[in-house]
Amino acid sequence: MVMVSAPILIFQWFEESELGSAMGVYGLNMPVATIAAFNAVGFVSQKVGWRASLLLATAMNGSALLCCALLIKEKKTSQPMALDGSHPI
Repeated sequence: MVMVSAPILIFQWFEESELGSAMGVYGLNMPVATIAAFNAVGFVSQKVGWRASLLLATAMNGSALLCCALLIKEKKTSQPMALDGSHPI
């Protein structure tokens, strides 16, 4: 879910001048997160058991969803448009 919604949130959150840097950091996200997840899940499943690794992944995804729901706000437009789209109200 995070990988699908992140590009949309980046375009809403950052201004046009900062968008290139934000997308560059987002592009590094997938390989770094994949390597970290494979190492962490393998370690946890060997030490505690495979169920603990699933619980850890569920807790991480739930906390990310909660952070997105609480912290991400929609930008408001400065002037509402009329129904025909020609003149501001």
